Amino acid sequence: MSESARTGTRIQSVTRAANLLMLIASLPEHERSAPRLAAELGTSVPTVYHLLNTLVDAKLLTRDERKQYRFGFAMEVLSVAYAQQSVPPPELLTPLKWITEVTGESAYLSAWRSGNPVVLARLEGTHAVQVTNLRPGYRGAANARASGKVLLAFAAPGDRDRYLAVHGLERMTDRTITDATSSPRSSPAWPSRVTRQTSRSSPTGWPASPCPSGVGAS
Repeated sequence: MSESARTGTRIQSVTRAANLLMLIASLPEHERSAPRLAAELGTSVPTVYHLLNTLVDAKLLTRDERKQYRFGFAMEVLSVAYAQQSVPPPELLTPLKWITEVTGESAYLSAWRSGNPVVLARLEGTHAVQVTNLRPGYRGAANARASGKVLLAFAAPGDRDRYLAVHGLERMTDRTITDATSSPRSSPAWPSRVTRQTSRSSPTGWPASPCPSGVGAS
């Protein structure tokens, strides 16, 4: 079987449009003019205009009065649909599976969803201790679990402050970070402290809780 038969046909213009959207996402809002985009992509300005006009017609982009391009409301529809998917994409699950195989520990994939660090996927390890309540969809006690602490530590300050204003710092074990001087709101060193704590039991460097979150351990 030929390579093209196995992989299927690719449409070059669709690939260019996808690359253009990714480029726009990576640039500040005031640096998204057609000439700048063409220079970054290494293609002609007319070609970029053709792509931009098509994406504007599809409501994926809009153009403001300064001729800078922004994402349109159709992108919000795609973003919400992505966040609501029940099964994460394979490129996120593959490294999670590798960590579980190497360590024997359960591994969790978490992300910000509607202002909360949410568990998206869990792969069970072979070790005896399991945290049974951390299932996909679990939210809360972000300061007491490894993935939640990392998300809090490296979140935008506004997102972190909004989360803590509602949820506070819940105590789940005697190692849970709950004191005000160590909270992510009051200490600029909090990200480095959390990173040290979550990687303390893991010589390989990925986040690992030094103990279960406290609820549902078996």
